[in-house]
Amino acid sequence: MGSYTSVMNNTNATMYIKYTYAFGAKLGALPHISNLIADAFGASSADVIGATSHATDSRIIASRIDEKLRKDGFSCILPGYSHVSQKLPLSLVHRANIILVQRRNEAIAVRRGTMTVWSGPTGASTRRYTANDCRYELETVLSV
Repeated sequence: MGSYTSVMNNTNATMYIKYTYAFGAKLGALPHISNLIADAFGASSADVIGATSHATDSRIIASRIDEKLRKDGFSCILPGYSHVSQKLPLSLVHRANIILVQRRNEAIAVRRGTMTVWSGPTGASTRRYTANDCRYELETVLSV
């Protein structure tokens, strides 16, 4: 017997999500936004501006961020879709680590956050959340 957790992407951004089942994992476990962008370009965070100047198209930057997050175990959820966890014990408390990436013309906005979620209380049930339920750090906007 098991239950599930579901998080719906009710934003206009692409949502990346990864569940953490250890209570010691806090927001610091998520990649810092400047490091995320730098890693996507194989540069140090101090070189982010120089790295992005070589890729003037926001689509290229978003694609590299996508590759990096997927490599780190995040699932990509497009706007309007939901991510359902694997089968979990009943009423298991865990964390949903979420990163939102949104292209805005020639800029990319990135927000990261975490929220405590629970699996469903009865067999085969699903507890549902939305991306807007999460508390995010201040938005980082990268102009290209």
